[in-house]
Amino acid sequence: MRTDHWMIDSHFPRTIQWVRQWMDAEKRERDWLNIRFTTYEDFVSDKHRFLEELWSFFGIAIKPEELEIMIKKSDTEVQLGADWSNFRQGKVDEWRKVTTGVHQEKMLRAIPANMAEHFSWNP
Repeated sequence: MRTDHWMIDSHFPRTIQWVRQWMDAEKRERDWLNIRFTTYEDFVSDKHRFLEELWSFFGIAIKPEELEIMIKKSDTEVQLGADWSNFRQGKVDEWRKVTTGVHQEKMLRAIPANMAEHFSWNP
């Protein structure tokens, strides 16, 4: 079995289940547990806002100049292919370029409608 088939057949459904469990917990436990969902698309569209909101969620204040230094350092390391980087190219919807149409259809069918809507994952 090819790796891409294995990832879509084995790993992807477990990932969907894991996200579903977090979404259920957010609804069920909201009286005492504060869960924040984020997306890579949000990060890419406005890194400053994304990181400020994320750090604020955890009660961390950061100076704008420190934020700028961190973002520039991270961007440079990703562009240079840092070992810790888990991005292929770091592009939004890159998965659409590295999977076949058949795989894309299978993945899109596996995503529940409420999850796709919640994260703005449009086909």
